Amino acid sequence: MKKIGIIFLIAGVLTMGYAAAKFIMERNSGASEEQAQDENVPFPWVPTIGAVLTAGGIILMGAGRFKKVR
Repeated sequence: MKKIGIIFLIAGVLTMGYAAAKFIMERNSGASEEQAQDENVPFPWVPTIGAVLTAGGIILMGAGRFKKVR
């Protein structure tokens, strides 16, 4: 479980980093705020998926700690 958790954590951090870089590039592209307010903003799927992967990875990494050894 720990290895899968590490993979999910890394994938989530990379996904959120990609979303942040994309957001900064769009913000610096020079679009005026009036144009941005008129556009319909879709749900931010990429950062949401990144956050879920990161949280899932943290949970999976900690899940193996409390198993009883017989």
